[in-house]
Amino acid sequence: MKLLFCLLVLCSIGVKEQYLLKFDKRLLDCENKWIAYPADSDGFYRYGFVYLDNFAGLTFKPMGLFKLENDSFKGKKINEQISRIYPSKDLVAIIPADKFDELDLVETPKWLSFFKNEAYIDRLFRLGYIHNQWEEYKKAINYLDKVYARDDRYPGLHTQIAIAEKRNGFTHLKAGYIRGYCDADKEMVSNLISARKIKQAENTYYTSLFDCPDELKKAEMAYIIAFQYYKTKDIEKFKKWDQEVNRWVLPFPDLYEKVNQMRLVFSN
Repeated sequence: MKLLFCLLVLCSIGVKEQYLLKFDKRLLDCENKWIAYPADSDGFYRYGFVYLDNFAGLTFKPMGLFKLENDSFKGKKINEQISRIYPSKDLVAIIPADKFDELDLVETPKWLSFFKNEAYIDRLFRLGYIHNQWEEYKKAINYLDKVYARDDRYPGLHTQIAIAEKRNGFTHLKAGYIRGYCDADKEMVSNLISARKIKQAENTYYTSLFDCPDELKKAEMAYIIAFQYYKTKDIEKFKKWDQEVNRWVLPFPDLYEKVNQMRLVFSN
């Protein structure tokens, strides 16, 4: 009897899941959507928001967990770091809009505006880059052609076009070269800050966004600039560079904690 009861419960959950959540979407196709991953062994669904950072890529911002209870979503918040989305065969479900209130969600989060104020050409390039990663070369070249029409010298463009056209000449950069390039950018930012050339330091950071794949190095550059504005007590510019530090996914929370300490000083 117990076994039969368990089977009936599982069957009931499965029917409700199919009715409320359809796990038929690739993460690549979920930009600006609230999504849920399939339930874990305890029946919890992990949910969050998918968005595009023009300089870091497709990103998942986790918000919490929920369970299905009598056709309702019973959620709880979690404190979890954002993660980059890489090519996978995972399928997720779009959370229905009529369930937003149950999870205390809004269709467009306020924080999303920070990632929507970038130049249109940057977005096109990143979409081309991402579709190359997912091996969707025809879609990639459509985006990259639009970039080329606007700026045929856009950083990294010719490499991505070569990949999209399935040519291999530019697809294998040595890891040592990449690390060296990022280190050189970070050293340049430090030297420019020491020379009180903060605008040039900012420009070096922005240039590195295209060519340096190391998120930690980019976060460290942003931190160096943020700290300079902290020292000069420029609150508005500090806030901007605080956001830049927090844009990146880091293996250790040290930089986040340092910036948070500076933020607390301004809030007092």
